[in-house]
Amino acid sequence: YEHLAKYDAYIDLHSVSNGSNPKLLEALKKREITEKPILPMYLSHHYVPYAPAKRDQMLLVGSLWGCNRGSVRMQDALVGLANDKLLVAYGLDGLEFLGDAYKGMAEEYNKEDTRANNLFNLQKDFGIALVIHSLEHMVTKIPTSRIAESIAAGAIVISDNHGFVRETFGDSVLYFDSLTQGDEIYTQLKKHIDWIKQNPEAVEVKTKAAHEILMRDFALENQLQKIEAELKNAGKM
Repeated sequence: YEHLAKYDAYIDLHSVSNGSNPKLLEALKKREITEKPILPMYLSHHYVPYAPAKRDQMLLVGSLWGCNRGSVRMQDALVGLANDKLLVAYGLDGLEFLGDAYKGMAEEYNKEDTRANNLFNLQKDFGIALVIHSLEHMVTKIPTSRIAESIAAGAIVISDNHGFVRETFGDSVLYFDSLTQGDEIYTQLKKHIDWIKQNPEAVEVKTKAAHEILMRDFALENQLQKIEAELKNAGKM
């Protein structure tokens, strides 16, 4: 952590989800850094107006590193959903076990599309976002960025029981237990997909509510304004 001494302030996600960051405080104390501000911030997604997404298939974006997220249990559940044509995956190497459901890197998606943000476009075009955290994410309550881009795009999110997600978005997100057997994970996710397809009006209620929370509390413009205000108060600007 030697590099910490170089900075005038610190933007910290851990403090958003946990109230403080003992590791950061300890590292600063060891270097006798006591007067530099720590700004709890979740730098997520810029403001976009709400617009409904399609609800075709469940989308997995990213990678499956880490205990739990990369477990055989999880892979078995995802293979079952892929075989049922309910799941599509874009992301890093390592998702080939999904067969034809794995479509390669997100950058390869619809190259002729003139819209700028491929990750956002993926979430918008598939409309059902599967969000899986590693065990470390779960323990530390640090969320993946998939939450922000999915909700901003108007997708309905199906997330594991992550503390930050539950506390922040409540029942505007659907949840599943990722710490159970693969067949049970499969069953939970399939039930959610079936419910989504059968209840479009209820889905819109959830996605609008989640979008409102994200834009109200975590839109990038709001966060940058908070940073500016905090730094001015601390005499750093």
